[in-house]
Amino acid sequence: MDVHCPSWISEVIFVDLCRLESTQKTPFKSMFEDHGRCLQQLREQQVRLTQLDKEGAELREENANLHARVAEMDKDRGNVTEAEVKAAQTDIHRLEKEVSQLYKDKSRLLEELVAAGGDLSNAKKQVQALEALLSQSQARVTELQGQLASTSSALAHERASREAATEEIASALSGREVALSETERLKRENGMLVRRLVELKEGEIGRMNEINKLHEEALEQAINMRREAASDREAVELIRARLMGMTFDQQASSSGTAPCKAVEAAAGSVQAAAAAMVSACGLGSVLSGASSTAAAASTASNYGTAVAAPLQPGGTAAAVAAAAPTNNNSTAAGDFSKARLSLKDVMGLPQGATSVLSCERVLPRQPYKSLLSHKGGCSSLAAQIPGCLIASCGLNSVVHLWDCPNQGLGLMSGIATGSSGGPQQSLQGMIGAISDVAFTCDGMQVIGAGADKSLKVWDVTSGQDRHTLTGHSAGVTGVASDPLDNRVALSCSEDRCIKMWDLSRGYSVRSLPCTKMPSCLIMVKDGNTIATGHVDGTVSLWDSRQAARGSGSGPAVESRDHAQAICALSCTTSDTQLLVASKDNTITVWDMRNMNVVRTLRATGFSVGTIGSMGRGRCKIDMSVDGRFIVAGCSDGGVYVWDDDRGAGKGGFSSPPLVLRHHKEAVVAAAWSNDVSVLATADKGGTVALWSMMGKVVA
Repeated sequence: MDVHCPSWISEVIFVDLCRLESTQKTPFKSMFEDHGRCLQQLREQQVRLTQLDKEGAELREENANLHARVAEMDKDRGNVTEAEVKAAQTDIHRLEKEVSQLYKDKSRLLEELVAAGGDLSNAKKQVQALEALLSQSQARVTELQGQLASTSSALAHERASREAATEEIASALSGREVALSETERLKRENGMLVRRLVELKEGEIGRMNEINKLHEEALEQAINMRREAASDREAVELIRARLMGMTFDQQASSSGTAPCKAVEAAAGSVQAAAAAMVSACGLGSVLSGASSTAAAASTASNYGTAVAAPLQPGGTAAAVAAAAPTNNNSTAAGDFSKARLSLKDVMGLPQGATSVLSCERVLPRQPYKSLLSHKGGCSSLAAQIPGCLIASCGLNSVVHLWDCPNQGLGLMSGIATGSSGGPQQSLQGMIGAISDVAFTCDGMQVIGAGADKSLKVWDVTSGQDRHTLTGHSAGVTGVASDPLDNRVALSCSEDRCIKMWDLSRGYSVRSLPCTKMPSCLIMVKDGNTIATGHVDGTVSLWDSRQAARGSGSGPAVESRDHAQAICALSCTTSDTQLLVASKDNTITVWDMRNMNVVRTLRATGFSVGTIGSMGRGRCKIDMSVDGRFIVAGCSDGGVYVWDDDRGAGKGGFSSPPLVLRHHKEAVVAAAWSNDVSVLATADKGGTVALWSMMGKVVA
């Protein structure tokens, strides 16, 4: 099939072939010219040699003639004169010199002839090599012609493919326009949904603020009512004691009525007098009926007579006092003062609902939720304080936010949560693995420390990233926030540097160089002390005020109480103590004032579960906000929980820990929720498990 080839391709190939021919012929031109010159010289030398041979023959003949003449002269010597002899000798010498010169010229010409023969042989060899090269060039030209034919066919095929691709691109562009319009529509809908969600959240926040305000007002009103009731009771008791004695003595002395009737009359008069006195003194009218009725009931009980206590409208205290059992040592007023007062009693709510804070903390046997959320492994956990979220991070470059109280309340109230529900929100934007995560002190921002030498700050409400913090020259291994200032955060890195960040502006304000490799860090609750753990087992304390001013270049205090690397640091309920986990499989309570170990937690078979490179492992341990529980993960997949209430009254976490079994791989992180209703654990395989701590309801 004939394929039409564009003219420009033919021109390009023709130019390339001409260039190739000129390139291959140029080196041979000088060789052929040299060969021609050598042949010309050879012919000239041969002509010269022929002439010399002729001259030599002529000289030989002349020499023969001379010899013949000499012989004749010898014969005729007697007749030759001396002058002729000398002339003949001179001619002989001259002829001999000419003959010798002719022989020299002949030898030189022979040498030149030999050299010319060598040059001729070399030229022949070069001609043969050039002929071989020319044949190769011709074969190359033939090959290029074949390639030209194949290129022409490929060009035709490519042209057809491009036409088909052009049609596909046109269809894809039309589909892209449709997808863009759909995307714009979805963006608008998403924006509307986000605005609606924000409005709903703001409405919920407003309602919660109103409920909190009503709660505070109700508690304050209940306290005021209790104080007024106590004042009313004291006044009524004082009036009753004085009037009862006076009235009983007068009626008993003036009439001979029966004791029971005297008591009834005395009670009626005391009630009326007490009501009049309370009203005259300006005490609250709400408890007047209750006080008078309680006084009458108390008087009747002292005399062993049952007096009916009528309920007054709105007299709740009177009803409680009348319904309470009476004896000689207690009154209805005393029983009312001991009554348990709650917000539900004040607001008239039913008593069947159960709250998180009214539940006893009980360690579960199995988690109520377990999900593989971080492929490749989970690195750390962090609880939102204040708040109800727990953040998890891992090697998949994602931070997940888990809504723990909502799921815990759902479990407690009988709502089936199941194990399929995922996190409430996923924060993305990091390039590499995330080594650590932390909330700011207000709980509104999340900070992730990445192995890509950067940190990222997200907004918890919107999920949008606010800043990307750069400045470390190696992977970031730890991050912590200031417990008093939501604008300050800290980070440590494998570049042996601690950086202090301004989150409001998104850049580093101070760098602290370390002589030892840091593996973890926290900021103590006083907001002025930075604690760092190092791979050589050292715990260092830094003064953040000196670091902010730039006046300190090293740690204020260092202590090495562990022989192996420090894996985790955590705050306790005390401002002067820290929890320290080490690769020597111990967890110690470390006192910052005395720089010594206060308590060491060990367990049989316990080894700290870590994630990270050999010798630089990290983990996450935590103490609950009430100081009762300490939790740590084990390399065999167990979760070890030390309970301070199980110490048989000894305290100080003296009892052996409880072990929770669920994970199949090493547990590297554990954290308590803000209200200690949920325990979150994560293992090296990326599974996050949530354990409900809510047990029976506390009366």
